[in-house]
Amino acid sequence: MRFIRDEKRTYPLTWLAIGGIFAGSAAWAIYAELVTRVPWQKQQDAFFEMELQQSQQAKERAAARWTKEVEPSLKAKLDRKAELEKSQQSGAYAQAKAQLDQLNAAFNDAETGKTFGSSDLDEAYYHRQEAEYERDKIATEVRGLLREHYAGKEGHEGEKKTLEQIFLSIVGQSGAEQSRLEELTWLT
Repeated sequence: MRFIRDEKRTYPLTWLAIGGIFAGSAAWAIYAELVTRVPWQKQQDAFFEMELQQSQQAKERAAARWTKEVEPSLKAKLDRKAELEKSQQSGAYAQAKAQLDQLNAAFNDAETGKTFGSSDLDEAYYHRQEAEYERDKIATEVRGLLREHYAGKEGHEGEKKTLEQIFLSIVGQSGAEQSRLEELTWLT
C-alpha cells in the first residue's frame, strides 16, 4: 500500500456513516415530536385545562363576593364622598377654607415684612459699625498726634490747650472737619 498524507485523505465512508446517523436521528426526532407525541405532553395539556377551570372558578367567586359584599359597602362610601364634595363647595367648609386662605395671605405678608424689617435692622447695624470703626480710627490718629505733639515738651506747658484746639490745629478748621470734631467730643 502506498503512503498518503493525512491532509490528502478524504475518509469518504466515515463521513457517509456519520452523516447518515445524523440524518436518521434528525428524522426520528421530527417524527417522534410531530406524529407520536411525547407522553408528558398529554399530562401538560391536562394540567393547563385544570388550571383554566380553577381560574374560572376563582373569577366566579370573586364576582359573587364583589356583588354581595364589596359593592354595597363601596356604594355607601362613594355616596358619602359625593356628599362631602358637595359640602366642600358650599357651607361651613367653604367658609373655613376662605378664612384659612385669608389668614395664609396675611401671614405671608407679615413674614415678608419681618424679613424686610430684619434686613433694615442689619443695614442700620452695619452703618453704625462703620461709623464706630471710623470714630475709633480718628481717635487713634488723634492720640498718636497728641503723643507726637507732647513728646518734645517738658512739664505742663502743653496741657493748657484743649483737645478741640489741638485737633483743630492738626486737621484745620474747615466746615467738613467740624462733623469729625463733634464726633470727638466724647474724648473730652
